Amino acid sequence: MIIVAASSPQELQASKNLFVGWEPVVTGVGKVQASIAVTKAINHFHPDYVIGIGTCKALDESYAIGDIVIAKTVVQYDIDLRRFNLARTEVFNSLGKKVGALESPCSILDIGRIAPLRAAIHQQAVIGTADRFLVSSDIDSLPFLIEELHINAVDMESYAIAAAAHEFGLPWAVVRCISDDARGRRPKSYTTFLQSASRDMLLVAQALVSQQTE
Repeated sequence: MIIVAASSPQELQASKNLFVGWEPVVTGVGKVQASIAVTKAINHFHPDYVIGIGTCKALDESYAIGDIVIAKTVVQYDIDLRRFNLARTEVFNSLGKKVGALESPCSILDIGRIAPLRAAIHQQAVIGTADRFLVSSDIDSLPFLIEELHINAVDMESYAIAAAAHEFGLPWAVVRCISDDARGRRPKSYTTFLQSASRDMLLVAQALVSQQTE
């Protein structure tokens, strides 16, 4: 059983074409809603893998609208407890241990495993998650995103999805699609964009999991 989680039904609209044993989970928006929904889904379905999909904003100027991003690392970029001698993005968990960046065991895809996509696939990316909708005009005031954390793209759920899976000892992957490029450009038709984005993200997610389970 594999859970594939996204913040909205539109991001999961291609899930009718999923393999048998894949369960789509709509989480709602933001870290709290995502962590609650994925934790409930893990307890209910007892999956073997957790996959997070959805749209994201590029910080990397080489990423174009529609490109697929596979995360190697996810971080909470809105966490800042440096006054408590923690690194940016780190918090203490319930056991008093430092928890920060999470590394995915599913971050490299053999591209030959899927039919060519019109969009590029960017692998081993750093994705930053926060409870804010980041726009291009915000970037200049947050130079640490690129200079310190080396974030390639940002969203509002990926870290929470990964953290829930990590807490249960489950392998996870994050596959995202660029909806806003680094210059702030967006698709002309968001509805049309989501149709292709949902399909492409799920094709990549399925290929990733198949590669890991063989």
